[in-house]
Amino acid sequence: VFYPSMAHALSPKERTLVDTYVTRFPGDDTKVLFCETVEFATDPDTHTKKSSKKDKRVVAVTPYRLLVWGKSKLKKLSSDGNYFISDLKEIAGSGKKLILRFRGQQGKPPNIACITMGKVQNILKLATVIQERFRVITVGYPKSSVYRLANSDVSDLTTPFSPSKASGFSDVYRDWSDQRMSAVSSDVIMFIEDLFDANDTDLVLTEFPCISSRSELTADLVTFSHALKHNTYFKSLEIRGLEHKDLGFFVSNIVRRNRALTKIAVAKCVTEFTEFFGESLIRNETKHKLSLVVVTGCKWTPKGVTSLALALSQFPHGLSVLSLKDSNIPAAGMDEIVTSFRQNWGTSLTFEALDLSGNNLQGEIFGKFIKDIRAFGRLRRLAVSATNCQLGVVLPSLLLTTTITYLDLSHNKFEKQYEDTLVHFLDSVQNLSVIRLGGLNLNGEWLVGCLQAIFRNPNLANVSLDLSENGIGSKMIHEITGTFKAGQNVAHLDLSDNPLSQDFTVNLLKSLSSSMKWLGLNRSLRSADAVDESVVLSLAAFVASHVSLEYLGLRGGKDALGPNLARLFGALEQHPSLLTVDISHNLVGDEALSHLCYYLRLNHVLKYLKCDGNSLSVNAYQSIAECLESNHTLWGIDYPTVDIEVQKHQSRSFQETIYRIFSTLSERRPFGTEPSPVQNPFTMEQDWDTPSSPLAKKSSIPRELSIVAELLTDYSRYPPLPPPPPLHHHCCGISSRRSLPQKHR
Repeated sequence: VFYPSMAHALSPKERTLVDTYVTRFPGDDTKVLFCETVEFATDPDTHTKKSSKKDKRVVAVTPYRLLVWGKSKLKKLSSDGNYFISDLKEIAGSGKKLILRFRGQQGKPPNIACITMGKVQNILKLATVIQERFRVITVGYPKSSVYRLANSDVSDLTTPFSPSKASGFSDVYRDWSDQRMSAVSSDVIMFIEDLFDANDTDLVLTEFPCISSRSELTADLVTFSHALKHNTYFKSLEIRGLEHKDLGFFVSNIVRRNRALTKIAVAKCVTEFTEFFGESLIRNETKHKLSLVVVTGCKWTPKGVTSLALALSQFPHGLSVLSLKDSNIPAAGMDEIVTSFRQNWGTSLTFEALDLSGNNLQGEIFGKFIKDIRAFGRLRRLAVSATNCQLGVVLPSLLLTTTITYLDLSHNKFEKQYEDTLVHFLDSVQNLSVIRLGGLNLNGEWLVGCLQAIFRNPNLANVSLDLSENGIGSKMIHEITGTFKAGQNVAHLDLSDNPLSQDFTVNLLKSLSSSMKWLGLNRSLRSADAVDESVVLSLAAFVASHVSLEYLGLRGGKDALGPNLARLFGALEQHPSLLTVDISHNLVGDEALSHLCYYLRLNHVLKYLKCDGNSLSVNAYQSIAECLESNHTLWGIDYPTVDIEVQKHQSRSFQETIYRIFSTLSERRPFGTEPSPVQNPFTMEQDWDTPSSPLAKKSSIPRELSIVAELLTDYSRYPPLPPPPPLHHHCCGISSRRSLPQKHR
């Protein structure tokens, strides 16, 4: 602990007590910047009266606190005043008197510290130290939160100032760690500063060194969220696959104050979003800049849904992407959310991607929304998979849209009377490039009608068509495969999870367009037996003749192609465009894989190979390692989790071989790229990069939609917003022993 020269007024014992008290706070750079015996009061009126008796106190300034002790309190290691510098609201007084006002919490009056010293220069030094620390630990705070200088003798700081990396993150983080009595994590600071050095403004919490998906955090997540509330460096926050109860609060707390983030993505996290999230969007004093909001696979409380709907109805600017996928929001909640779209057309007309999959859109309100937006909006990508929505009502409204290029209708029930509606839609729709019809139980004549409509529609080109999980492969084999001969406008086809018979597969492969780039047959081919040889030979002929093919998915499931798959590998040797091949879970065995490695030695195109779950021993993976000595273009292989589990008796040598393989591959893949070089064309999120353009303004609203909004806007149905939850705990004016850990009291 460093003591200034003016601390001579303290005895050695008192210095030791101050040292003992101060070093118990968790700020890893805690030291004393100012220390002196003063006259102290908490009442400005008492402070100004010359005849009033003023108590002698010891005042010290640390990097984050103003501490006040009486002689007796100091001996007991407790304090008379414990003020956080970041809460400073006013510096007043004059001459030898200094009045400091600090923000009160939850509507309480401000906390006041009135200090008198014998020399004006000491008052000025104290004020300067406090101002300097306030400037350092409030980098990024809006002007509305800066203190007011009402003391004519104290000059405001005008010297040049350079905050720490990432807009002063480390200083703000240490301040909040000190306030919350939470240990400072050097790993967190180092991670943030590394992102700054790499000029990376996307903060991916999942990559934090102190976070794992299924364990408690070694860093305090709530403290971290406070440090990011006013941070102006990061533009994107992404969290995926974490299990932590504080995640909902973490995101909401940041949203409430942050004015720099343009994207928030929270996906498949075990957490709960309450009304605090919607309230934070509404209460953001600085008006947030969010234009991409993704919260998928998370739980919402009923009040949380209502609060979100209210926030969307008052959203202050454009919102290009909104995804609430797999949130399991009931019909009543989704009606509230969709109604909020219709109340705030200035925002909803700016939607470019809207994903409401995995929620209950059973009501008619969504159909009305689509009908209203169809002629005026910018919507390009729409996903309503597994929503129970009335597709027969929605599809006619979509016919008049010319902007939608991605449409996901999968896993919904299509009533019999609306089958012709889907065929008519596919026959007439414009500009669609991705059509997802998986799990609709399309089969027989209905499937043939849909395929014919797609293939003859002159407005559709380079189509990505998803027909997975439709029970295709056993009925009307020749009619369906014959229809595919006309499918010259389909470039990507997914037939995964269909029970494709041998006859169907052979005929299909002969019928597909020569310009096919992506073919998914995952978990669709029959188990290994003698007849499967014709299927594999047909696959080999298909690969050899389709020189534009970039992805081939043959992942096995309950059924596997087995060693016969080796007959396909020769077609991979000189293929000019194939980048990703998935043959996992096919039980091919060591000998078949050795054939694959032989052909890959001469292949200079393939980038990614999925081959786990093939009953491979360490010998097979040694063949892969040797293959990589000749093949210098392969950069990715999926980690063999299943094969390692099966070959437990060879675990040590297996691990050594795997380490050798992945050490080689890690040096090849370009930094920042995904393992697979071919993006799944059916993924809704593929275009959701961090927005870098200026904040989108609200769209102009046509008169007919303004009337709709006026009729729907009735905020009386929403409960009034409660006061925001406390963001941290103060101990001003009370014994700070309560804020110390039990072992330090």
